[in-house]
Amino acid sequence: GTKSDYSATSGVEYDRSPDESLNVAIARHQALKLISEYDNEPDTRKKINIIWRLGVMRRDFPEVTAKIAEFLGSDDLATINAALTAIAKIGGSAAEACGPHILNILDNKDYRARWFAVDALARIPILPNKAIPKLVKIYKNDNHSPRSAIVLRTFSAYGKTGVKVLQKMIEDATGPNKRPIAEIISALTGEDVETVIRDS
Repeated sequence: GTKSDYSATSGVEYDRSPDESLNVAIARHQALKLISEYDNEPDTRKKINIIWRLGVMRRDFPEVTAKIAEFLGSDDLATINAALTAIAKIGGSAAEACGPHILNILDNKDYRARWFAVDALARIPILPNKAIPKLVKIYKNDNHSPRSAIVLRTFSAYGKTGVKVLQKMIEDATGPNKRPIAEIISALTGEDVETVIRDS
């Protein structure tokens, strides 16, 4: 059953399960309070601040994860960005759970939303087999060099696993489709682009 703790400092009683520490119970209470504040807050800027505060708590409570997943499906750019920043801070199982939503953002029509997602994946390199092909597509279709650098930083966050996925992709690619993948592999491994293409 739940155990009640009375906190003398805040004068609040916290319900917690037997295996939950008081700190966790307090954090959960604060997170649920923030979620409820968000739902009742009419001001967009304050709403964004609440999402940011949920991220700063760095707690992967299921209620928080579910709420952030909801934010990731928003049409509002500021909300998407705040949610991606929050989930990158929380990381772990919460980031994995929100993975499919982040992958959807990589297909967003608005390039700014896509770049927010690319940036978040540099901090939480999740779902390499699904994310990397989408990242290759973004790299291929956007020749803007500062942005290319951001994608390369995200690829390098995937480390050896990322290189393996890219090597499998270049083997399956044909003709001119090999080059962009080879450029990425070259940037990550230092190998010459032509050599990468020849060896694939």
